[in-house]
Amino acid sequence: MSTTNTPTAIVDTPLRSAATVMLLRDGLAGMEVLLLKRHMRSDVHGGVHVFPGGKVDEADGEAARQRFGDGMALQPAFGDAGITPAHGATLYIAALRELAEECAVVIEDVAAMHPHSRWITPQPSTSPKRFDTWFFLALLPVGAIPQHDNHEAVESVWLRPRDALRRYWDGSIQLAPPQIMSLAALARHDTAQDALMAAHAARPPCVQPEHIGEGEERLLAFPGDPAHSVAQAAIPGPTRLIWRAQRYEPLVGFDGFFT
Repeated sequence: MSTTNTPTAIVDTPLRSAATVMLLRDGLAGMEVLLLKRHMRSDVHGGVHVFPGGKVDEADGEAARQRFGDGMALQPAFGDAGITPAHGATLYIAALRELAEECAVVIEDVAAMHPHSRWITPQPSTSPKRFDTWFFLALLPVGAIPQHDNHEAVESVWLRPRDALRRYWDGSIQLAPPQIMSLAALARHDTAQDALMAAHAARPPCVQPEHIGEGEERLLAFPGDPAHSVAQAAIPGPTRLIWRAQRYEPLVGFDGFFT
């Protein structure tokens, strides 16, 4: 998804599998999540603050077989998403690899990581590329110190989810809609363990936003919104964001992130 006012269009390119990790720790003022600022020249989300992640690589499948065998042990974590055990294991490997590559964090115990949600780029889209991305929650390993790679990511910052949204609202950082809505969901938890336990207890929702309208009247609707084709809400937070002043925001202002 784009943070610029580009027109929506039908995109014929196939969906690309991807994985991203919401890395959590408990700070003095509450739970914090790691955000990386993408390099301005990145072809996806340039200059935007994102969670560590990226596309599934061809080598991830073989790495998954070596580490997880047939993947059946991980399959329950995905609920009834309809993905094969092998693909689920590959997504875990992609998430772990991207975390290590982008911020030098290695997670050995996958019990500290769990699928949180699945995001599919809208159709029509504001981007020429579309992704089927699984968002994972993960606890920062004891003693680990994330370091951005100064290549794909040029800055890194730990923020409470609400504070990250406040910085977005104040214009000091840019966020894409999946990050906006994921932060709004995380803001409902006080500790990293609480957030991970909630993910374990729930079926990971599939979210495919839908664009309504064009230009300054454009809406991004989520499941549960009257304008969306899926009537049942999938995630906490606002059911729609409006394109206003070159960004997506709730119709009712900052507090709308937490409705």
